[in-house]
Amino acid sequence: MNSNAQNSVLKTALTEILGSKSHVQLIRIMVFINEPVTPAKLIKRTGLSKQGVYNGIHRLNGLGVVKYIGSGKQVELRKEHPFYEALVQLFSSEQDYFDQMIKNLKEEIEGLKIRPIAAWIFGNVAAGQDEYGDPLKIALLGELKTVDKMVSKLREC
Repeated sequence: MNSNAQNSVLKTALTEILGSKSHVQLIRIMVFINEPVTPAKLIKRTGLSKQGVYNGIHRLNGLGVVKYIGSGKQVELRKEHPFYEALVQLFSSEQDYFDQMIKNLKEEIEGLKIRPIAAWIFGNVAAGQDEYGDPLKIALLGELKTVDKMVSKLREC
């Protein structure tokens, strides 16, 4: 591929569609809402600024990924777009990955010989503010004499 082809929107459309964090956040929310949505709801759900949401919608509309509904006060993903099904599958797989991780964690905790009274995730992951490399922090509540054993067994999993 020559250097001009690397900059071609037609040849590298996914770079334009998914190359911006705001685009990814907007598409993710629209996949899961799966109905027309207002920019105000997108602002609330993504945490993006008003201008960020409007710029993202405008760019995604220009790429044909989203369309305005009715008087233009709502938007939705264009089901006719060639990447629609792939985008839905991609974000569904992302959610499935997280759900499976939580399910596996619960099974490991429930499978401990000495079970905690309670267990929960805390920190950046729980707050939805984790970044690449942040640890998954798990709190275990149990009797003082058994906590160290629970932690050791859980770390082995």
